[in-house]
Amino acid sequence: AAFLYASEKNALDAWEDSLALLSAVVQDEALAATLQNPRMGSEEKAEVLSGICGEQLDEGGRNLVAQLAQNRRLALLPTIHGLYHELKAKAQQFADVEVLSAFELSDAEVDKLVASLKQRLGMDVRVEAKVDESLIGGVLVRAGDTVIDSSVRGRLQKLAQSEIDQAVNQAREELRQQVAVLALAGAEKVLGAEVNRDSHGKMLEQLAAFLYASEKNALDAWEDSLALLSAVVQDEALAATLQNPRMGSEEKAEVLSGICGEQLDEGGRNLVAQLAQNRRLALLPTIHGLYHELKAKAQQFADVEVLSAFELSDAEVDKLVASLKQRLGMDVRVEAKVDESLIGGVLVRAGDTVIDSSVRGRLQKLA
Repeated sequence: AAFLYASEKNALDAWEDSLALLSAVVQDEALAATLQNPRMGSEEKAEVLSGICGEQLDEGGRNLVAQLAQNRRLALLPTIHGLYHELKAKAQQFADVEVLSAFELSDAEVDKLVASLKQRLGMDVRVEAKVDESLIGGVLVRAGDTVIDSSVRGRLQKLAQSEIDQAVNQAREELRQQVAVLALAGAEKVLGAEVNRDSHGKMLEQLAAFLYASEKNALDAWEDSLALLSAVVQDEALAATLQNPRMGSEEKAEVLSGICGEQLDEGGRNLVAQLAQNRRLALLPTIHGLYHELKAKAQQFADVEVLSAFELSDAEVDKLVASLKQRLGMDVRVEAKVDESLIGGVLVRAGDTVIDSSVRGRLQKLA
């Protein structure tokens, strides 16, 4: 709304100055505490804030402050300023560019960099140059989502990351093979019969726990167990204990199984023992995540995250669930969260599907 008003008034720059001032003022600790005082009425808060800004606010600015105060949204001013700046940059076709260098750049070097970036981005640029000695040499440029890293540190990190990626891929392949073997052996032991490799091969490679739970018709119970195991191994104190090299694999398995108690069946304890023996207990959160994905596909439901500017009522959630079930062709499990930066409307995420009907999203599309 602020951008549209300023655009109509041909006052984009003046309004950005006003929003920058408002943003800075509401982030002042002392004033923020005052504006959060529940005994202070919305009109009084608006008057205080408008009074501080004085003549730098026109009538539209004072109206914006009054509306935000009335809806208890003054804390959104920094977000509104950020969105306004993005919209203004697109409208005026310029890009904010942050340039980090190991040493301070000369004016000639900055000018040369600006000319190069204008040609590359196809628009004017506004450069903010900073020194970051950790780069060692060269420069790192950020322009929105574009990052150009020609620093010495960046090149060293790329070399190191390449080696790390190779090691990780090798470890994953080894683990995949181990899981497949363990899954087959574990399933055959529990079932007392040979498991068909052709029909279960792909599932075996993805996740041993899912195969076992599927065969035992215990998908929900096993998700509860894996969720518990995942939470336990992510506890800082216990994680430090389980990483103790002086502690044997059997002892680690006993500690973890003991904490979970009766929530682990024989198959669960076997999984813990096998992972401990192969030093893979830290993988339990990953295993839980993969298990949940496989379970969702098997039971045909989708996990949906719904973000809204204000808390949704039960009726609104039910209406949204019915609409999503029809659109996705399966049951949905909704997790609703509040994100005030959306300003209004909702943003829905279901796997790779994103439905953005928020005010923030519509403003960005207008730009």
